[in-house]
Amino acid sequence: MYDPNIQDFYERVGRLNKAHARGLGFEAEGLRGRSYYRRPKRISVLRPLLLLVFLAAVGFGLKGTAYHVLGPHAFAERVASLQVDEAVSGRFLSADPVTQWVARAIERAMTLRG
Repeated sequence: MYDPNIQDFYERVGRLNKAHARGLGFEAEGLRGRSYYRRPKRISVLRPLLLLVFLAAVGFGLKGTAYHVLGPHAFAERVASLQVDEAVSGRFLSADPVTQWVARAIERAMTLRG
């Protein structure tokens, strides 16, 4: 009796034998096979970007906390003294709108807390 799918079966067995000879194995759909564990992990572009965003948020948070604790005048005096010695540090530590917004957010949180 002739089976019409026998040619397809032998082609598939041939492909599996070739893959097995190359070091691959049969992997069913939806399961983790050997290639899952052997495949090198790709480095995502998102991870370094998230790290930079996190570091910027921490930096602005620290600046905003210092601005809140010291007050605007004392913070400006300290930044002015830094600008005399190190212009770059003074520029980075100057009270920008984000720093002032963080300080206002801290002030609101402190008043709500009591």
